[in-house]
Amino acid sequence: MKKSEISDWVAKIYNCFSDVDSFFYKFKPLKSIGDELMYFIEADDLEKTGETALGLYDSLFEIAKNTRDGYPETKICAAFCSSVYPLTFIENVKDYYGIDIDRAARLKGNQVDIKSRQVVIDSLMYNEVMKAASLIANRDQFVSLDQIKKPETFQAKGISDEIQFYRINALPDSKSDQSNLGI
Repeated sequence: MKKSEISDWVAKIYNCFSDVDSFFYKFKPLKSIGDELMYFIEADDLEKTGETALGLYDSLFEIAKNTRDGYPETKICAAFCSSVYPLTFIENVKDYYGIDIDRAARLKGNQVDIKSRQVVIDSLMYNEVMKAASLIANRDQFVSLDQIKKPETFQAKGISDEIQFYRINALPDSKSDQSNLGI
């Protein structure tokens, strides 16, 4: 993207960040890292806003499938983290540390190889999404659930257990060899 004119790629990043904000306006990003946004949404904040893991996942899916002109092709990674500690080593800068943060970071690494217009969620996020989906009557309206395929696994450096994740194509192609979970 950054091989094009600066006005083009700056506009695409701006448009994407604005798109994300339209879905996640109740939450503020933890940080931006170049053309990436990092969110950490605490369970209490999720509950206070009335949001669910399903709503967050569906929003991520919608962001990934955006094909409008002036928007970049996105790659999205989301994980549910419980072993996390709100620590900071820089005054007035909020940050989080813990093995689950490391696990989440490994999801966006080379071993998973996220492609454009894909959402990758870890098995813990998948469980939270499915739990929220089981509690609603309009589950069939969430077409993003139909795109979840069989789980994949990999072994990540520094993480003792294998990491299980789900790869979701926001723009499904008919040549996919992954079978649908039928959920």
